[in-house]
Amino acid sequence: MHAVAVAELVAELTFLIPQRSDDPGPGPESGSPPAVGGRDKVMRLLDSLAALLLRPGRAPATERLLRPRPARPGRPTTADPVGIPAYGGRHYRRRATGWLATFNAACFFSLAIWLPSQYLPDGFTPEQWRRCCAQASVHELGLIHRDPRHSLDPDWIARDPDLEPLRQTDTGRDWMAFIGLRPAAQNGKPSPSAPSPWHPIRRAAARELPWRPGRRARGRSGA
Repeated sequence: MHAVAVAELVAELTFLIPQRSDDPGPGPESGSPPAVGGRDKVMRLLDSLAALLLRPGRAPATERLLRPRPARPGRPTTADPVGIPAYGGRHYRRRATGWLATFNAACFFSLAIWLPSQYLPDGFTPEQWRRCCAQASVHELGLIHRDPRHSLDPDWIARDPDLEPLRQTDTGRDWMAFIGLRPAAQNGKPSPSAPSPWHPIRRAAARELPWRPGRRARGRSGA
């Protein structure tokens, strides 16, 4: 099931994010992988995500998922009202994964915004990484928003803890305002809300990870 496979990637990514794992960050005593190991892990996760969401392509996963290109050579990339570039062309051919897998992918890109700078793939400044991840997360949510078959409560976009990094960006706030949602957050933290109906899937995925650090797993409450 695509949704569960993407949820497993979300769970693995969470262990690299200090804000979500109760970890002080990369370092010899933190339990986090060193910078090189962290970057390699992020690249493997992106490769796996691209294989689940997109049909085979020659371009690296970072380019296919995070740096959209014009649909045709010589044709300018269009943008929507909040500045999200168009996703198209041969390097970006979607698989039919279902809306829940798409929602989990949006959570993946949102959480990636908070990755420590030591773990970012080559070719990205921290600012570029945050912008590209925010745009990719909004792109996934936009696919759901335009799909009449989905059963996601739109208000959950304003409450899901895994989308909090996105809600703290200008891109996320602008897009939510564009679709008529108001983030349910106070002082940069999510306001209390009912548990996500999709978090059990991500929690179950995390329990199946054989390598997960026990201390962090005990400290996590979501994903």
